[in-house]
Parts: sequence; structure tokens; C-alpha cells
Amino acid sequence: MSYYDKNISGNNSIDALYYVADDINNVYDNYEGGVNQKNAAHLVELISALAIVDFVNNINNRLTPTIHKEFGINDLSNGINDIILSDFAKGTENIMRDSLMRMFFFIKYNRNCREKQYEHQPWAIDRKLDKAFFSGNFYRNIEMFQNDFFAWLGELSSNNRKLTMFELGDNCDLFESVKDYKPKKKFLEKKNYALIDSVLNKQEQKGTTKEQLYMNLFYSAMKEVVSQKF
Repeated sequence: MSYYDKNISGNNSIDALYYVADDINNVYDNYEGGVNQKNAAHLVELISALAIVDFVNNINNRLTPTIHKEFGINDLSNGINDIILSDFAKGTENIMRDSLMRMFFFIKYNRNCREKQYEHQPWAIDRKLDKAFFSGNFYRNIEMFQNDFFAWLGELSSNNRKLTMFELGDNCDLFESVKDYKPKKKFLEKKNYALIDSVLNKQEQKGTTKEQLYMNLFYSAMKEVVSQKF
């Protein structure tokens, strides 16, 4: 740390210095890179990514002298080793919450409902999102990303300093699967995947290719779903 103080932050040669660490030590087998280096995803990696987001959001504000930033957890009432999204300070929570919810519901729908519904739903029929589209390379790449995203969530929630943001199984109500957030409920509203289908069917068509139509459709629909329920 003395090196950074004297040669980097001490002479104001950088805008900001972020301190990111954890005092819990996990023991992993040592591999010098390659396929065998398979350390599970960890909270510290996520916090490091948030540091990049914070820096980019402030890139137009030249910081002189160098500003030093640390990351802390706002609430540890659930225990220091079992962290949920609402434990973060509001600024951090707001950056993450809606985007992660949208991605989570998008993937849950595609995994559990899309195959049974797309042949009968206007959102797919009107955009000609047919069997050929959902068996093509574009959608297969989306499925690979979805699998990786859920694996990432699983690793975060099973490491030694857990971050558990969602219930990953299928044993609870879809909108009850966000840890520590209670969804809004309206009288006679559609539930779970039926609500998502309803929102999808109301979206305007935006884009010229099927890929654009699909991505714009789900982006706007998931944004509306999260807004309605949370």
C-alpha cells in the first residue's frame, strides 16, 4: 500500500483508487491458468466490476486529488456470510436490482415457458419467431449465455461468503423468487408466466431482423414486468 501511496495516488497520477478485498480466505487447488482453473464466482469479482461501473459513471468528472474508495455492506442482519441484494447500500442496489431482475425473469421464461407458448402467442406469431428461429445459432447462443448466467448465480450463492439474490429452483412463485423483495399484487391480475405473455403481446414491433425483433421485444417487456411487480 505504501507503494501506491507514494508512486500512484500520492502524486495524483490517477483519478481514483478502489480498494477491493475480503477477509474470508477460500482454499482452491492451484493451476496456472487453463481449463483446470475453475474457481467459483465470488462476491469480490462482482464488487470489482461495480468499481468499473462507478468509475465510468464519473469519468467526465476529473478527480483531483486522487479519490480513494472502499466498498462496504450496508446491512448484515442476515449474517456476515449470507448476503442478499438489499444488504447493499441503495446506490449499489439500484445499479444492480432492476437489470438483474430483468435478466432473471427473461431466462426463467425462456427455460420454463417459451417452448410451450411461442407457437400460440401473438408475440411470436406476429414476428414470425418460429421453430427455425428458436433452433438456430442465434438462439442457441442465447441459451448458452443463459446457462452461464444461472451457473454464475449458483456459484455466488454457494461460495464461502454467499451472495444469494434469487431462488434458483422452480418450487416457488416466479415473482416471489427474488430474495427479500415482495412483489406488488393487483386484484385479478395474471400470474407468473401468464403475466409475462400478456406483457409480451402488448409490445410494439421494433427492428427489421428477427434477432432485433426478439431482443427489443424481451428488453421492453421485461422492463415493464419488473416495473409492474416491483
